[in-house]
Amino acid sequence: MKFYLILFYLLFISIICPLSHASDFTAHIHGEAELMIAIDKNVVEIELIAPAASILGFEHQATTEQEIKRVNEAKKLLKRQANIIQFSESTCESHHAEIDTGELLVNGHHHHEKNSHEHSHSISHFEIAVHMAMECQRGEALGAVSIKLFQHFAGLERIRLLWATSTEQGSVILTPQNSEISF
Repeated sequence: MKFYLILFYLLFISIICPLSHASDFTAHIHGEAELMIAIDKNVVEIELIAPAASILGFEHQATTEQEIKRVNEAKKLLKRQANIIQFSESTCESHHAEIDTGELLVNGHHHHEKNSHEHSHSISHFEIAVHMAMECQRGEALGAVSIKLFQHFAGLERIRLLWATSTEQGSVILTPQNSEISF
């Protein structure tokens, strides 16, 4: 399903967005994040990419105990689906959550959730990436979706949301005042 998200993302940018603005879409802008939602029957996958500053308030390797604690607390929050997204018409259960903090944690602090010997080259060192797969009771009839990230991360001002189902796709900019969409 991760392939489906990546394919959707690339196709959306290359076909829907004007070519002159495609590179702006993936720019690393503090206060912003990108969230992609792919829905295929009862399976929902989400991918979140955010500058560390948007989530943590800083964008350098965590060196103090307070910074290390902040990174670990953010990872713990991002592992729970209810802290990221809630659906009004369906109950979903997370089957897989992967949080990549890049090189934010060093000196013996484990920075990858799935394999400590693996090094991610897919994101820059000071971004946080979350991939989550969920099984939903009524995946194709999710109704309204509420994004909960703004409640947990004060540095987050805008989320660029891309979404796709088997029958439609779209995009929207979400803010703390407007954090719900309907499918």
